[in-house]
Order: sequence, then structure tokens, then C-alpha cells
Amino acid sequence: MTLLAGGAPIPPSALLTLSPNQPAPVQVEQVESLNVSAIGPNGVTIPSLPVRVTVTGVNPQTRPLTTDGAGQVGIAYASNPLVGVDQVQASAHLLSGIHASREE
Repeated sequence: MTLLAGGAPIPPSALLTLSPNQPAPVQVEQVESLNVSAIGPNGVTIPSLPVRVTVTGVNPQTRPLTTDGAGQVGIAYASNPLVGVDQVQASAHLLSGIHASREE
């Protein structure tokens, strides 16, 4: 989806990258580790950005996190008690009314 203002595209306020893009499958009680990177429209990392990571599926949970000085934050969670498909979304509120998100 591209947002438009007067017919011109509105640039994103931030880009959230969730990696790895295609994590390897894990078994029961194994740990899934992911990383979120935040980059501003000028290509500079965004430190100290509050990020919310939400996992839906068989291992649902939500975690409020904050990016470090390099604009990154990691999350790890165990696939316990069930093995199956999870969907992970990272989102951040940059300013009042501005929302960035990335879903894998």
C-alpha cells in the first residue's frame, strides 16, 4: 500500500526490518530468535525507539521493547508448549498519529 497526498507518495517515517525474513523451523521448547532494526527516512538508524513485537499463532505473546544505540532490538521466545505456525509483527509509534509496522 502506498499513501498519497495530492497524488504524490508520502515517504515512510521509519522502516522496520524484521530478520531473519524466513526463520528456520524450530521444535518444541527450542528458541526462536529474531531481530528488529529501525531506520529513519534519511537512512540513519533510530535509537531508543519503543517497539512492540506481537506474536500470533500457537505461541501468542506481545512484548514492549526499545531499540538500542544502533537502532536494533532482539527478541527470543520458546516454541512451547506447541509447534506450529506463528506470525510475528513489529510496530512502532514514532510521533502522535504516525505508525510503522513490519510483519513476517
